[in-house]
Amino acid sequence: MTDDQQTFVPAGFTVPRALTGGGFRLEPLGPEHNDRDLAAWTGSIAHIRATPGFAGRGRPPVEGMSAEANLADLVRHAREFEERVDYAPR
Repeated sequence: MTDDQQTFVPAGFTVPRALTGGGFRLEPLGPEHNDRDLAAWTGSIAHIRATPGFAGRGRPPVEGMSAEANLADLVRHAREFEERVDYAPR
């Protein structure tokens, strides 16, 4: 973590590994989600890029990503969750 970053939650907070409710389940993205994650977002690239807040960011890439590149992204998401600086839900 750099000096200008803050943790996502306070140091003493026990972060739940999952939250399940009526018809949904939230859990942090990780390498184990690679196949489903890649299929989900590559099938929606145009929709995602047109969503407010994504315009002009260049993400996701129009050409998609290889499974290996997506896996590296998910490893980064898992590390950021463990470092308490970000949360990318599945």
